[in-house]
Amino acid sequence: MSAEVITFLLFAFAIGVAASWHLIGRLRCWVAQTGFRLRKARKPWQAVDNRFPFTPVSGTQQVYQIHIQDEAGTEKTGWILLGSLWMGLASTQAQIVWE
Repeated sequence: MSAEVITFLLFAFAIGVAASWHLIGRLRCWVAQTGFRLRKARKPWQAVDNRFPFTPVSGTQQVYQIHIQDEAGTEKTGWILLGSLWMGLASTQAQIVWE
């Protein structure tokens, strides 16, 4: 492989890592604001898992299945949609659907 291809692949990888850290940071920020304790978070692989059927989800928003624990120790499972339709993850908006 040429040096240009290797440079491009390393750059793409770095962008992917930075984006992942940003998303995890947004999720942890929401958890800190609500007082919950995050037990587990899973990003669905397919759109079939989307729990926001009546909400248009843009490519700049992210959906996670979350398992949290509240201050009383009660565990809940739900889905969180981070970002807004028009501003994407630049918005601090979060929508929750509990299972």
